[in-house]
Amino acid sequence: MFGTIRKHQTGLWIIIIALMTVSLLYFFLPGNSGPGLGADGGGSFGTIGGKPVKSKEWYDTMREIELSHYVRSGNWPSGEDAGRARESETLQRLLLIHKLKDLDIHPSDKAVAALMQEQLGDMPLSRFEQEHLARHNLAAGDYTRFLRHEVGIRQLIAAASVSAKFVNAPEAEVIYRKEHQETEVQLALFWGSNYLSKVVITNGAIGSFYTNRMFAYRVPERTIVSYVEFPATNYFAEADKELAGVTNFTEEINQRWSRWDTNDTFLKDDKGLALPEAVAKQKIRDLFRTNHALIAAHRAAAQFGMELYEMKPDPNKAENIEKLAAEKKLTVQMTKPFDGTSGLEEFEAFTNSASRAEESFNFRDTFRRAAFSLSNAAPVQFKPIAGNPVIGPQAVYIMALKGKVEPKMQLLEEISEKVTNDYKLYTAQQLARDAGMAFATNVTNGLTLKKSFEELCKVENVNIVDVPPFSDVTQSLTNFDARINLRQIQYFTRDMEVGKASQFIPFSADGGYVLYVKARPKLDDVRVQAALPDFMGQLRIYRQNEAFQQWFRKQVELTKLSLPARSEDKPGAPK
Repeated sequence: MFGTIRKHQTGLWIIIIALMTVSLLYFFLPGNSGPGLGADGGGSFGTIGGKPVKSKEWYDTMREIELSHYVRSGNWPSGEDAGRARESETLQRLLLIHKLKDLDIHPSDKAVAALMQEQLGDMPLSRFEQEHLARHNLAAGDYTRFLRHEVGIRQLIAAASVSAKFVNAPEAEVIYRKEHQETEVQLALFWGSNYLSKVVITNGAIGSFYTNRMFAYRVPERTIVSYVEFPATNYFAEADKELAGVTNFTEEINQRWSRWDTNDTFLKDDKGLALPEAVAKQKIRDLFRTNHALIAAHRAAAQFGMELYEMKPDPNKAENIEKLAAEKKLTVQMTKPFDGTSGLEEFEAFTNSASRAEESFNFRDTFRRAAFSLSNAAPVQFKPIAGNPVIGPQAVYIMALKGKVEPKMQLLEEISEKVTNDYKLYTAQQLARDAGMAFATNVTNGLTLKKSFEELCKVENVNIVDVPPFSDVTQSLTNFDARINLRQIQYFTRDMEVGKASQFIPFSADGGYVLYVKARPKLDDVRVQAALPDFMGQLRIYRQNEAFQQWFRKQVELTKLSLPARSEDKPGAPK
């Protein structure tokens, strides 16, 4: 159904959707002096032009944001991803809706019907309501209101960007040639690891190195939590029953497969090749099954958490999780000590599993944040039990604080081997940088004497690498060392002349390089002329987008927007 929508949407509209959000978010970021930002957010549902937004208007528009997300991506936005970004998107759309009224823009029924046809195809609105909207507490009226506003906003965008500068062919050709001009570069590489054999450990060097970097060898406070796991596998039967009632499930699988990102490794084999159609569709089907099972697991975990908070006589005790789990014949597990950057390796198999959540997120970081919010200390709002479930790729978790491991300083005698290895690597990296800087000076002098870059590298026994040809618009290079940053090479070579070399450029803690611009081959004129029509269209879209962005930013400044206040933002609210 939505598989063809992006084929019909203009590039201008897609670009504007993204950049409007960025533009509006800027005004609401902490520390920015955006217009109309008061200490308390200026009203329960924010303000536009100094006037409070009514609750119905706010929630209606928020549902339109959900619909917009769905028709663009095929996925409903998850609750965890909502937050402040969803609020700013809602306020952004509200501003545009208000502008429709101010400018007296009234989309015709014919235009609205055309957009509905574009999105739904032959599917009746009643069926779309039953199979897609109802389960998300939306009705046909919400969708038709969304369509009318959507058409109006597109007309508004067209009107606001009418001042975009016209692009002529000669101008477009100049820009195209500049962006697509390829450069051939050679790199003289200096890896710290190549200098390890040259490191000499003198008396007292390891002790001084340890003393100067004791902070790096301090083990921070670590947390231990108890948790009850609700695996998705326990709810597969419930998921199968629910999916059996979806009348167009096979069609949904086919659509997901047809528009799946070809760069996504999810539908590739171990060799990076695309899976056969039947295998890929089965994998998507299994993903649907797991996600529906996780919803059921979440319900069970939430019920467990609710019962924890209702336990008598004192619900605010970590040991309650073990008592309730015993009553329900559930197993309580315990993590190994972990901190903000290490630990929780027991969940690594889950996070790297082929079965993953549709909205990808780092589960271990989510688990950490929930665990670090637990405390046995006063005040009361810091509880030792997390009653809200934490959703993982294959299970849902309820946790309680088991204990804390105090921070400690590791003695040199305990970690002498690690400190020695750290010293060797650090010293080798310094040697590599010193060698790179000396080589850069020699290369500059050698090129002046008409010596070749290859000859200079050979004389000093420096490793040289040919970079595959690239231009300003190249996104990635095949068969090239992933440790070397293409963006950095593009930046440094942009204004360099052919036959010139750079200074030593560090690109990581372990190395750096001196780059040499070998050639800039002339662009194929036939290729340029063939690409110009499409490029002119893209350039026109870009300039229209620029024009609209200027207009939009001006409206934000003039309208004095403010986001809705949150309880934690209000004076005196607990932090």
